[in-house]
Amino acid sequence: MHDAIISGYLGKRKTTEKLLQRFYWFELREDVRIWIAKCEVCGANKPPSKTARAPLGSMPTGAPWDRLATDIMGPFPVTPRGEQTKWDKHLGCLAGAYRATTNESTTLTPKPMLLGREIRLPHEILKGGIPLTHIKENSSNYGEHVQNLRNSLQKAHKVARAHLQVNAKRRKDYYDKKSNLTIFEVNDKVWCMLGNKKGISPKLQALFTGPCLITRKFNDINYEIQVDESGLRKVVNHDKLKQYNGENIPKWIKTLVKKK
Repeated sequence: MHDAIISGYLGKRKTTEKLLQRFYWFELREDVRIWIAKCEVCGANKPPSKTARAPLGSMPTGAPWDRLATDIMGPFPVTPRGEQTKWDKHLGCLAGAYRATTNESTTLTPKPMLLGREIRLPHEILKGGIPLTHIKENSSNYGEHVQNLRNSLQKAHKVARAHLQVNAKRRKDYYDKKSNLTIFEVNDKVWCMLGNKKGISPKLQALFTGPCLITRKFNDINYEIQVDESGLRKVVNHDKLKQYNGENIPKWIKTLVKKK
């Protein structure tokens, strides 16, 4: 009624309805649920009833340049100067505009955290370099200037960290409302989500491969798994895994589990 060639691997509700047209026994619905949970074809091709979603993690930083992020774009059409698009003529201006803009998370512009003072805009330079900082640039000696600069940087970093912590908590609380975390352990059998293969319709491809074996647990979000008997291992995120409930455990998995 479920995995026969004329049954179509229907879900729990439709399989139950088909059975009830002809049969009935005690805890029929529970038996259907267990049978479908163990089905190899459904496990490889159907997403979980509730999408896996680990709680939002954190990547704490302590100072500027601790962590870098880069966006890669292109290809762009080539300009007469041999560059790509006209922005190559204005890149410095664009960078200057960004560096003078307040960051939403830190509430500061990048300059105070890197240089200890705000950037001076062109009209301020023309008016004699109007200072935008409390640092005394006409300090009597280098030592005093260095100390003033150090104090300014420390203050900027303190303010930025305080605002980053508040914003990080707010975003985590919002993200975690939809989290669905499954705790896996070493030697657990799991399905691992596959990427789409080019040239084949996604609907004709299996969503998962498995069973795979969890060989190492870094934390509740990241795991190392062995994919097959060749020994291929890779690190995967929790959101790409789901519990394997089938009974067709490959021999190589049984062997590895016994060794441990």
